[in-house]
Amino acid sequence: MKTKVFIVTGFLGSGKTTLIQRILKFSEDLSKTIVLVNEFGRIGIDGSLIKKTAAAQIVELTSGCICCSLKVDLIQTLQILRHEYSPERLVIEATGVADPLAISEVLNDRMLLPHFKLEKIITVVDSDFWEAREAFGTVFKSQINQADIILLNKIDTLEKQDIVCKRGWFHLFFV
Repeated sequence: MKTKVFIVTGFLGSGKTTLIQRILKFSEDLSKTIVLVNEFGRIGIDGSLIKKTAAAQIVELTSGCICCSLKVDLIQTLQILRHEYSPERLVIEATGVADPLAISEVLNDRMLLPHFKLEKIITVVDSDFWEAREAFGTVFKSQINQADIILLNKIDTLEKQDIVCKRGWFHLFFV
């Protein structure tokens, strides 16, 4: 049986770690779940926060981005996790500057493809930053375009009339 992989993307501060913490608090048995946290810096802040939830194994890849500089490390880590834990589910929290397309391409590596299946790419978007989306560039566009699920977070901080997204990205209308 292949390990189901869920990639959680979104820029810094969008709410990725909070989302994963909430998922790990579900009453479902998560003993066969591993959370892989990618930190761009050397210190794993998000991994430490998620470990407090402790419903699943937590693994960190720090000092780079898993879609580029840590690509080989990601492949090796996934092979080790498969051999040591045989997880049913793997949740990958990507660093805020990661391109989910590049991460999903890693899962197509000939060594990984027989063992891992990408289920969903979940992109968390800080609604307060929506109007500034063009400044975030191609990585942000890829996070949106590759998403199976877009979670528009922090909408409670905006006025209703500000929560209408422009055509070509996605639409969210309040009734």
